[in-house]
Amino acid sequence: MGMRKERKLRPLKIPPNHKRPVFKVCRYSVGSQRYVGDVMGVTENSVRQTENSCMNPNLLDAFKYAVLFDRPLEELFPDLMQQAREFMNKNIKSN
Repeated sequence: MGMRKERKLRPLKIPPNHKRPVFKVCRYSVGSQRYVGDVMGVTENSVRQTENSCMNPNLLDAFKYAVLFDRPLEELFPDLMQQAREFMNKNIKSN
């Protein structure tokens, strides 16, 4: 990847009900969805859908995001962590 041209940053607006706000802030600080997709080896659309909780990353991509953004998975994907907790709590109590 060559030098990136400077981009003009717009104020970042995150709705209060956004499921992955840390992911969005981290991605915004690194660069565009296209740039992150290029670095990650995924499409811009894939980054957008992951950021907006329309798609869940596969395990390898989730770890790559964690490394790229230097954040734990729990911070980047709190909705997935909550789903995992609810699933395990339900199954532990039923046994």
